[in-house]
Amino acid sequence: MKKSIELQAFRVLLQPSLVDILLLLNEQERSATHLAGLLEMNTVDVQYALQLLVKQGPVRQRENNSLGYIYEITSKGRQIFDIKRFRIIILLGISAFIVYSLGLIIFINCFSSPIYDVSFMMQLQDEMVRQQFIIGGVAALSGLTVVIYSLCKLIYG
Repeated sequence: MKKSIELQAFRVLLQPSLVDILLLLNEQERSATHLAGLLEMNTVDVQYALQLLVKQGPVRQRENNSLGYIYEITSKGRQIFDIKRFRIIILLGISAFIVYSLGLIIFINCFSSPIYDVSFMMQLQDEMVRQQFIIGGVAALSGLTVVIYSLCKLIYG
């Protein structure tokens, strides 16, 4: 159930106007009318977008006597802009992808023999080819595993 709510929140954030609203609210709290003026949008459309954001949790509304509602970003909304917590995972994923690519190159190199008439099993009798095959396979599999882990960590937290 929780994951479906997070996916819905992600889908909501794919709309450019919602991201713009979050960016403006990250600077300071604002009313729907003020946001509509800054974004050059219809006030009704901004109010609808704000209600979606309030429902999903990154924005909170509170009453103000003169302006109706004032909208402010929540701690959940601020986390969207906190790239620091993703920095290590992104670096880990990039490094793992490089290891995967190098491992794949080494692994594929085992199949490109200058002797075209020799079967692959015959090539594995050569110690150098066998070592390349093992090192390339291990590097490719471990790199791919860490890439998948990094992606899961980014998507599911």
